[in-house]
Amino acid sequence: MKKIICLMIALVFCVSLLAGCGNETKDPVNTESSKTEGTKNQINTTASEDPSFSGTEKAGGTASVSESETQTATEKPTEPAEPFDMEAFLTELSSSHPNASAEELCDEILKNEYFILYRKYGTDFSYPGIKGEYDVKSKKKEAFCVTDASNESVIMVIVPKSGIDCEKMASELKENANYDWDWLGEMYGEDVLPDKLFAKAIDGKVFFSLYHSDMEPIREYAEKARDYVEMFHNYLNNHPNADVNKFAGYLASHQSFNLLFSKSVSEGRLTGFGDFTEITEITGFSSGAVFKPQVDPSDFIGYVFKVKEGTDVNSFKTMLKEKANLGWNVCITLNTIIVESDGDYVLFMMCDEKKD
Repeated sequence: MKKIICLMIALVFCVSLLAGCGNETKDPVNTESSKTEGTKNQINTTASEDPSFSGTEKAGGTASVSESETQTATEKPTEPAEPFDMEAFLTELSSSHPNASAEELCDEILKNEYFILYRKYGTDFSYPGIKGEYDVKSKKKEAFCVTDASNESVIMVIVPKSGIDCEKMASELKENANYDWDWLGEMYGEDVLPDKLFAKAIDGKVFFSLYHSDMEPIREYAEKARDYVEMFHNYLNNHPNADVNKFAGYLASHQSFNLLFSKSVSEGRLTGFGDFTEITEITGFSSGAVFKPQVDPSDFIGYVFKVKEGTDVNSFKTMLKEKANLGWNVCITLNTIIVESDGDYVLFMMCDEKKD
């Protein structure tokens, strides 16, 4: 009887073993997912047991997988912004304004949210983005262009003289494009060459452009000096460890009331502080940059400072206000001082609010 019972037990064991092997080899695809699932369970078990495991946090003595990291792992990656389609934009512009002059077309370009801070000028003597040896002047009847504040991007609209082949001229402009024409870049704390070229004949006009592939709509800019306060905080919100030169360059180029440039400054005598009878030095900052009009007499001047570690920000702001001289420029006396701080960054401006 014992032998029969042992035999039955052995038989049941063998059948179970064979059944298990059958399930393991039945579906090779599911086998891999089962192994993966098993690995996931093993990781989750490890995470729940060891608070030092990556992706965990300890709360009340119990470790759990971070909810934010779990969501990040399953979220769909953010799609990059669509690159600006210059050809589609200019083709539509031309077709919607069939009888417009080059200047009128440039006026329409400036209404677009990508170009709202660009500036228009006639090209009687200068043809931005085109090598000097190519003679545009002898071939054009009319030409206007729009450029951004730092002269990195340009769109030119040319009406050729009678008898000039538009297609040939567009091809010649492509061959003579000058990417390194940005002579104002350093003033704005930037020196980034455009990486896109467009030159094409459309409806009897030649359109030429050098621009950046990562162009974005211009959603923030200053219409008066006080608007910089909000821009100051917004910029630091997106760039918490901002380089003051790039910071001041951004502020200088994102405005519509003047043509500003920026440059770095060091501790010592700074424009706008003290007067001719008293030597005044500004200290207490580790890095700084000024942004102001290129032509004097200046009715505006601004600074971005990063205060030195260990320096009290409020004391630094008070010192700036006490040493500021609204009449530093003998040709004009300003009436407004604006001082704003965010962390260890300080924005200082003097302006004439009547003109803003």
